[in-house]
Amino acid sequence: MSEHPNDGPARPRTSPRRRPGRERLLATADELLYRDGLSAAGIDRIIKEAGVVKATLYANFKSKEELIDAYLEARHQQAFAAIETIAAAGGSITEQVDLIFDHLAALTAEEAFRGCVFVVAAAEMPDEGRPAMRWARAHKRATVDCFQRMFANSGLRDASSFAEQITILYDGALITSVMRPESNAIAHARAAAHALIEAGRR
Repeated sequence: MSEHPNDGPARPRTSPRRRPGRERLLATADELLYRDGLSAAGIDRIIKEAGVVKATLYANFKSKEELIDAYLEARHQQAFAAIETIAAAGGSITEQVDLIFDHLAALTAEEAFRGCVFVVAAAEMPDEGRPAMRWARAHKRATVDCFQRMFANSGLRDASSFAEQITILYDGALITSVMRPESNAIAHARAAAHALIEAGRR
């Protein structure tokens, strides 16, 4: 997966002014909210860079918070699609695990990568019930649920626990790659996952 429309950097925007107003706002918000933060990316700047007028914003979103909600929903859908693609690829459990960590390795190598979209957003907007925490929880639940399905027929002694463990390695590798980029976190997480596979077969 060479493009990463998911937990990490925004995709480059192509000719945004040719898109309908809502799409232009979301494309601009996707870039600025992730790169600069939910608070730092002001609504006037988003409007200006999207090349729309304020009326276009309020015709599509009642507030900046509703725009943030739409941005995170889109990121969740994109991220979940990427994980589902890995699940659909099939193969042995080791091959599936390697695809997961190959995906993370490519993601964290992006110059614009600054961490998991949902963790970054929830850290800035931690209030329960507001978009960032709501989508962070929904995304993490969906991720582990997908891994549960992916490994259900893996032949491991406790596939459910393995899915939880892979989710922890997945999230931990994303965070560690930001906090300690020299740590080679993805390789260590991959090795730990392989060890868990071997332990689960005994």
